[in-house]
Amino acid sequence: MSEPKLKPRQFLPFYGLWLISAALSIADWLMLRAALTAIAAAVANSVPIERQISGQWYLRWAVGAVDKFAWLILGIIAVLSVMSFEFIYRTGLIRGKIKRRFASVTGIQVGLLLLSQVAIWIAASAVR
Repeated sequence: MSEPKLKPRQFLPFYGLWLISAALSIADWLMLRAALTAIAAAVANSVPIERQISGQWYLRWAVGAVDKFAWLILGIIAVLSVMSFEFIYRTGLIRGKIKRRFASVTGIQVGLLLLSQVAIWIAASAVR
C-alpha cells in the first residue's frame, strides 16, 4: 500500500500552519525558560544569605544552572515538537482534520505561553 500524498494546492496551507506552530513553539521555549529562571531566582532570594552560608549551600549558583539546563532540555523539546508538527499536520490534511489538529496544537501552545506569564508574574510579585 502506498501512502497518500499531498496535492500541490495543499502545500501552502501545510507549510503556513507548520511555520506558525514552529514560531509559537520557539516562543513557548523562551517563555518557559524565563519562567523557570524567574522561579529559581525567587526561591534563591527568599532564603536569607546567612542561612545559605550556615548550611553551606548557595542558591545563587542554582539559578545559573537552572537557566543552562532549561536551554538544553527545552531546546530539545522545541526541536522535537517542530518535527512532530510535520507529521501531525500532514496526516491531518490527508484525513481532512487539519483545522481540529491546528486548533489543538495552537491551544496547547497558547496555554503554555499564558502559564509561563502567570509564573513570571507570581515570581516577580514574590520578590517584592
